[in-house]
Amino acid sequence: MGTMESTLSAVERGFGTRCRIDAKSCVRARHQASTCAACVSVCPQGAISFPGGIPTVANTLCTGCGACAAVCPTQAAEPVGFADEAIRAAIDHIAPGDQLLFICAESLRQAGSPLPSEPLAKRHKLTSGQHVTVVTLPCLVRLDEAQLLHGAVAGAASMTLLCASCKDCQVAQNEETIQETMAIYRHLSQCWDVHVPVHRVSDPELIGVFANRYRATEAQQPDRRDAFSQIAEEVKQLATNMALASAKDALAKALPQDEGKPSLAQILGFAHGAMPQRPTNRNEALLNDLFVLEESGGTAAAEPCNQPADNEPGPSDSANQPSAAPSTEPVEYDHFGKVTISDACNDCGICAKFCPTGALHLVGEPKQAPKMGLPTPESADPLLEFRCCDCSGCELCADICPQHAITISHSLSHDELFALEPVCLRGNDEASC
Repeated sequence: MGTMESTLSAVERGFGTRCRIDAKSCVRARHQASTCAACVSVCPQGAISFPGGIPTVANTLCTGCGACAAVCPTQAAEPVGFADEAIRAAIDHIAPGDQLLFICAESLRQAGSPLPSEPLAKRHKLTSGQHVTVVTLPCLVRLDEAQLLHGAVAGAASMTLLCASCKDCQVAQNEETIQETMAIYRHLSQCWDVHVPVHRVSDPELIGVFANRYRATEAQQPDRRDAFSQIAEEVKQLATNMALASAKDALAKALPQDEGKPSLAQILGFAHGAMPQRPTNRNEALLNDLFVLEESGGTAAAEPCNQPADNEPGPSDSANQPSAAPSTEPVEYDHFGKVTISDACNDCGICAKFCPTGALHLVGEPKQAPKMGLPTPESADPLLEFRCCDCSGCELCADICPQHAITISHSLSHDELFALEPVCLRGNDEASC
């Protein structure tokens, strides 16, 4: 409460910034041949565009629902205040055996509750005597399957997604995407023998119950006014600094400049000879949770829950039926991928150069095509290394390969997913490097 981080989030949202997209991680920005349109396809307001190849969010249209962040393979998109790490931290407040309830913040706002600027975790005791940990999100579409699995690993007995109605919502109308996320989680939970059900509830009356509790909590904590006063002072200082920065920018625009805004190539790091690469936090966290499941025998905590009282969240009658044993067959992962390269590859290395996560790595110099009929200097064949656990399945490498030699599969075996050592796709007959 009163931290600069939450203050900055509030200021950004106050000035209309509800979502950021990092061009360095965005596959559309990294190469114009990319066919990725994940964020554009799910944005309910049509707020995302790519003028000049640079990902741009129209703040006048964006509602900060977080749909783009949930589907972006490289996590380049992030709603202000609702980063993946913040949501996981809120989930970690759950006490083992509690129900975990994700609730739409817009639904709470419509019921008269203050609109949070970051994920909030509150523990409530229901009339049935059971406890439920409530995590607020800008929209339920912000959830992805990795966050749901984290809730199961953290000890949730069941998980419920609660909102009033997506049909008439002014923030987002993404019921189809929400259902798809739940289906992916159910697939993973079945393959990994996780007995924690998830279900969807649209109940305005129940939302009103929680909204009243939040208002009552605010009324019982007048000491928080001091914290809000501190935030107000910090915001005032920030506003002053922003006004000075704006005046400086206006003056700079009025005077002749030798250099304009940085180009897309400069943003991506071409000026330094290399493009930035980073694994996604989502994949790292998902791997950690899957490792925990494996160490615990493949079963997350989930004793059959009591039937909920009237007007309270809880699993359906069939929700706690035992799931299948851990699968020994390859499993489909939405945000992991496996690269296969055909003999058409000419070792140009473009796939490794543009890979956003570093899953593809070229050891040695790429081969060069002959120039003006002259032979190229002889050199050792380069080695192309690959690790499934670093791959986000964005398929950029397949899109840009000039020889169309790359195919991507999202079906991975256990050994492929957890392999720490890279494999050589080229130069060593796919043996371990």
